[in-house]
This record gives sequence, C-alpha cells and structure tokens, in this order.
Amino acid sequence: VSDDVVRMALVHCKFSGGSTPGERVKDVIEVSSQALRSARWVGKFPQLVQHLKARNEPAKRGGRPTRFIKGDTSDLNRIVKLHRFRPIATEILIAQPGLSKSKRTAAQSAVLAAGLTYVKETVGIDISILCSA
Repeated sequence: VSDDVVRMALVHCKFSGGSTPGERVKDVIEVSSQALRSARWVGKFPQLVQHLKARNEPAKRGGRPTRFIKGDTSDLNRIVKLHRFRPIATEILIAQPGLSKSKRTAAQSAVLAAGLTYVKETVGIDISILCSA
C-alpha cells in the first residue's frame, strides 16, 4: 500500500516435476493455467478478499497454519478499507523454477506466449515471467 495505490501481485509458482528442473512443458502449462485463472480477479478486489478469507478459515479449523505469509485477516480488512480511496494496481507473475530464458523450448515458449496474449487481451495487463537467464 502506498499513498496513491494499492499494489496487488498475483504470483504463481509450480514445482518442477522433471528430473532436470525446467525441462517439462507440462510444468509451464500448469503454472500458466494458474496465471490465466487468476485474471478473473482483476477488477474484483473485494470478491478476492472474501475468497482469501474463506480459504484461510478451513486451514485454521483443521489445525494447519494460516495461509498468510505476512500479516493476517485484520491487515487484509485494513487494505480493503483503503481500496475505496486508492486504485488497485494488479500484476500477474509466473515464477517457474528451473525454466531458463535461453534454454526454453519452442513448446514452452508457445504456451507462455498464448497465456500472455490471452491475459493482455482479456484484462489488459501484462504477465511477468521470473526464470533463469
């Protein structure tokens, strides 16, 4: 949260399932699919907050720790109140362990390009990809 905007980053990460990290197209398909599904939350911050709260409750009741990495539900409620006076700047990121920019395959590139294009055309934002050089 800053004085003029609430920054929301939807980060998607997929464990590499192959013997050599980053080699499987399936991993890129799965993490890209997660990113595509998250695009539905762009422009729906209050609904996303309710969804996050609902997902956190069963974890607490089952004895598992909270899903929050930093902060808690009261921090989230504070941000919701601030959101009424500040726009939400949403970004979607894909973090794929082992994926290499220089060694990615044509199939991996095609999957990523399709996902990036879909999100850009449907909700008007770019996806950032975090990978090795």
